[in-house]
This record gives sequence, structure tokens and C-alpha cells, in this order.
Amino acid sequence: MNASSFWNGNHELSEEQERLAKDYMPPMGAAETLEAELFRASNRLLYDYFCNGWCNNKTAELEFLKAYGFFTSLTVENLVEETPLYGREWVEEHLDSEHARVIENLLENENDQTEIDFDFMDHYGLGIADYNRLVDEMSDSEEEDDYDW
Repeated sequence: MNASSFWNGNHELSEEQERLAKDYMPPMGAAETLEAELFRASNRLLYDYFCNGWCNNKTAELEFLKAYGFFTSLTVENLVEETPLYGREWVEEHLDSEHARVIENLLENENDQTEIDFDFMDHYGLGIADYNRLVDEMSDSEEEDDYDW
């Protein structure tokens, strides 16, 4: 792990990270501004990498961030291909540098943020509504199966 990182809490923007999280990230659901929603998506990527080892589908976060010019070089393909070649440091340095860009964007626009009325999870990748629908369909089809064991 990087000696200086957001996850270690010793990145040069770690204090700003904590303040922005308290000020702009709701306990659950979407943020009220585009800049804060980008920050929320970036935080979700970091959390999933460090706590879950990319076990969750993060396409919604990546697509949303890429649509606004962040995390543009991070793809599923290069994670699979380059992580074994360059190691975890490559991923962690990339996550930290892109997360820093997202934080700097929020800081630069803190007094002039763009209000939004959507949750990126419903508009990018496999949104929660689609996910819930798929889970329901899978549950329904399992109930209909008649297995002769």
C-alpha cells in the first residue's frame, strides 16, 4: 500500500477528504450536487477496492466518473491485465491520484456547485432499479423450477 494514501489517512488532501465527506456525503442515497455526487462515486471505488478487493460491480461509478473526465484510464481490462504486471501499487496510486482530482474539483467548485436531482446509480452501469428487477426475476424463476432429483 502507498506510504501516503487516502486509505492510510495521510494523503496531503486527507483532512479535506474528511471535511468534504462530512459536509457533502449523505448517510445514504445521492448527493445534492454534481460535484458531491462525483466525490461519492470516487469514495465508493476506493472503499470497494480496499475493503472488498473489487468484489462488487463498480461499472456505475466508473461510467459516471468517466463521463465527467475522471478515472478515464481505469478499466476492467487494464485492472485484469496490468495489476499482475505492475502490482497493487499501480492500482492504489491511480486510485489516489484520480480521487485527489475529484476532491480538487469539489474544492474548486465548492461555492458554485451544480444542483442535481438524480442518483448516478440509476443512470450509469447496472442501476439499483435494474438490479432489484433482475433479483426479483431470478427469485421468480427459481420458484417456478420443478426439479426431479
